[in-house]
Amino acid sequence: MKISTGIGLICGMVSIWFLSGYFANNGVSARKTLRNGSDTYHKNAFILHVNLEFDSVEDKLRFKQLFIPMAQYVRTKEPTTLSYIVADSDKDPKKVIIVERYIDKSAYTDIHRTSNEFLAFREQFQTFTNLKINGESYIETDVGFY
Repeated sequence: MKISTGIGLICGMVSIWFLSGYFANNGVSARKTLRNGSDTYHKNAFILHVNLEFDSVEDKLRFKQLFIPMAQYVRTKEPTTLSYIVADSDKDPKKVIIVERYIDKSAYTDIHRTSNEFLAFREQFQTFTNLKINGESYIETDVGFY
């Protein structure tokens, strides 16, 4: 065996070892610690995507102001909620999406949706007129990463 072939073989093996360790620890199912000390990957995490289109930009801004105390409540009082955020559309100034992520579906149905704070928020939310709502729910897989 030539020395250059042996060195190439060793380098190749080291590369495979390094990359396999990288993907096992940092890649496809990477795990990071959240604000509440939990792992970002939760088998069967429950996710909601709620698309909202408001009648006006002013209504959207009013909604976002309404959402702030709700998000603060969720952050401090619902440790089973992994994330809870509003994002503005980059194409339509009257649209937002709410992305909610819970450790499982019961964290949403039994804790979040039944809280007095959510019920009060929902009551105020229902005052918006001509609001278009499209919501979808999903169960997270272990494919990808946060």
